[in-house]
Amino acid sequence: MVRGELVKPCGLDQIMCVSWVWLHRNHEPEQRFVMSNLNLGGVYLARVGKGRERVEASFKTIKGLFGLEGFAQHSKQGVFRWWCLFTLAFFLCHFQDLDSPVRTPQVWPN
Repeated sequence: MVRGELVKPCGLDQIMCVSWVWLHRNHEPEQRFVMSNLNLGGVYLARVGKGRERVEASFKTIKGLFGLEGFAQHSKQGVFRWWCLFTLAFFLCHFQDLDSPVRTPQVWPN
């Protein structure tokens, strides 16, 4: 398989564009796969996948630093923490999207 190849996964009715990225953590590289229902090309899809990984890593770090990994939404404080975390995740994704190349109008990000 090559990056950007169009495949039809079992159980899905549509064709997906597949790519992958290598994340170098600790001492062993880790391979992560990225899929999109748009034919974005392998290199661009890999770049988007790495950007998403950065957002997820910072999200995980923030959750650990502020003790948000075990909060529940059954209290007022839990709902407030969830709202803060959700807002932060929204802005991180928004800033990542601003860093992406300009898209044509009417095309929503995947």
